Amino acid sequence: PRIKVLGQNKDLAFYIFQTKQYFWENLNNYLVEPSSSLAKAMFLATRREIPEELRNIFARVGLSHMVAISGLHMAIIVWLMQTVLIAIGLSRKSSLWFLVILLLVYLFMISFPSSAVRASLMVIILLLGPFLGRSTESIYSLILVADIFILFNPYVLLYDIGFQLSFLAVAGLLYYVKYFNKVLIFIPEYFKIREVMSVTLAAQVFTWPLIIYNFGIFSLIAPVANFLILPFLPAVLILAILVGIFGFWPALAGFIAWPLFIILKIIVYIAELLASIPYAFIYLDNFSLVYMLLALCFMIIITLVLKPRDYE
Repeated sequence: PRIKVLGQNKDLAFYIFQTKQYFWENLNNYLVEPSSSLAKAMFLATRREIPEELRNIFARVGLSHMVAISGLHMAIIVWLMQTVLIAIGLSRKSSLWFLVILLLVYLFMISFPSSAVRASLMVIILLLGPFLGRSTESIYSLILVADIFILFNPYVLLYDIGFQLSFLAVAGLLYYVKYFNKVLIFIPEYFKIREVMSVTLAAQVFTWPLIIYNFGIFSLIAPVANFLILPFLPAVLILAILVGIFGFWPALAGFIAWPLFIILKIIVYIAELLASIPYAFIYLDNFSLVYMLLALCFMIIITLVLKPRDYE
């Protein structure tokens, strides 16, 4: 079929999507598959282009969140935006308002995925606190953001798996990062190895029952996979953004694309290697809603007993 464009309003939305198309074409031109689809998924939320077999491999090793715009992605992107705004001479107060505008433009460009919106709202609340003379407690910010989501759309509480997983993952981070950092004292702190492992384990404390219930798979290798691959994420996002921006300059874009390609190749290789290990994951098809609720209640009871937030 042939499609002929008869007319189009060149409003702000048009130029935002033109920018997204520009980034998409640059990543597509300077990278080969599957690196191209992975970079576009992590930066532009075009997850459907990833080959199904590769998506399955990432699910088996507990890395599906790597190829979706999650809270971790948004934290890195917000940090990059704020660093650039301060570097060009803006004060922290002025940079906050520009940061909010840039975040809204970016969220519009990637079609407002719930995990990205949640992370952005939390960041804005945390950044606004000092300017309003109020301290912000992260768990209250998380609950406030969840309330806002549910107020606008109550169905996310029951039917939006992304919202549920991201909420539980952040709750795990808020409660258990300090705890695991203390428990894993035998792991060296060089290159933040202990911190990465603590974050990896904390994010999965409350999410594993929901993952088994919805996807019927429990990844035993997930902590190892996240420990090995998560440190690559900041480099992937930074390089993907640079390739997207400087695509008009072939020499520079090609120079930046090479390390990005190599890093993504390493990520795929590690995921495939770990997925091939016997018993790296198990299928649990009969994990019912009752089992999921019991498992979550069990984790809540453990949290109340351990009081992990009290660890320093």
